Amino acid sequence: MYLIKRKSVFCIRYTDEIDNHLKQVSTHCKNKKDALNFLSRFQTELKQKKKLQFITLENFKREYLEHVKRIHSKHYYSAIERTFNRLIKVTGDIPLVKLDRITLEKFLYDIFSNAKYNARLYHINLRASLNYAVSRNYIESNPLNKFRLPKLPEKVNLYISEAEFNSIIDKTENETLKDLFLFAYNTGMRLSEITNLKWSSVSFNEGIIKIENCETFITKSKKSRIIPINSILLEVLQRRLPKVMDITKNIYVFSKNGVRLNNDYVSRNFKSAVREAKLHEDFHFHLLRASFISNLAKRNVPLSAIQKLVGHENIRVTEKHYLSVQNETLIQAMRTLDTGYVNKVSAE
Repeated sequence: MYLIKRKSVFCIRYTDEIDNHLKQVSTHCKNKKDALNFLSRFQTELKQKKKLQFITLENFKREYLEHVKRIHSKHYYSAIERTFNRLIKVTGDIPLVKLDRITLEKFLYDIFSNAKYNARLYHINLRASLNYAVSRNYIESNPLNKFRLPKLPEKVNLYISEAEFNSIIDKTENETLKDLFLFAYNTGMRLSEITNLKWSSVSFNEGIIKIENCETFITKSKKSRIIPINSILLEVLQRRLPKVMDITKNIYVFSKNGVRLNNDYVSRNFKSAVREAKLHEDFHFHLLRASFISNLAKRNVPLSAIQKLVGHENIRVTEKHYLSVQNETLIQAMRTLDTGYVNKVSAE
């Protein structure tokens, strides 16, 4: 670190230890004595400043993915990997400290212009990863802490009626997938929960299915829950029950030749059946979960009970689906009054 004079003003030239680049800072002093005092203060500030560890974006991606792999689901792991791959494709393998707010804002706004919901997901993923980077002393602060994307338009809640669901089943030839779709429609379980379900978590004696964490699977909320087995589920499970089962029951309920079904495989086949049945293009597998909530709400099942069955950590998420169904019921009720009023006027 040393002083140089540029156009009658002294400047400090030094090597940044974070990115190993030569940098220059103006002292704004023309007098050498004043410049030396500025240099002394500057050196003290640098020493007091928390020394950051250098890491490139690519190496940080690898480290963060290892961290995610230990505590999150495979689905979340894949989402984080896609986020970083897309970011690095735009920025290149730059030092993490160079990933500033301007760069991130441009990246997110560019995505937002074409895919609003993807941009929101990328924003959430990146903000979480950069909080981890702060904790690891790779950056001083999270550049996305105060950044907000424009508010998203509220999605219309879609549900699959029993008639529509039956038409999807009719268009599904694979018996295992038929059972899986029926299972999802009657449990509200997430796809990953179903494909990871083993016979050890099914208790015919107690009449319950246990959704729990294990070495190979972690639930979204990281909490366990139970789902009672009704007559429809009992029929499905009895059809799936292997003739010979190991004492550990370490066998997947839904499998192909003993191998766990791939989530993408299930989703693609569900979408194909939807298209074959000529139903709404926005119908996708996760709507079976929303439809389960809808069916319970229409039967006036208490909100708290629905929340426990589907495993929503926040009751407001359950409430959103619940109220949407209740509003539809109220609208239908008011329409019956319209008919009565019209008939009365006609009679007069």
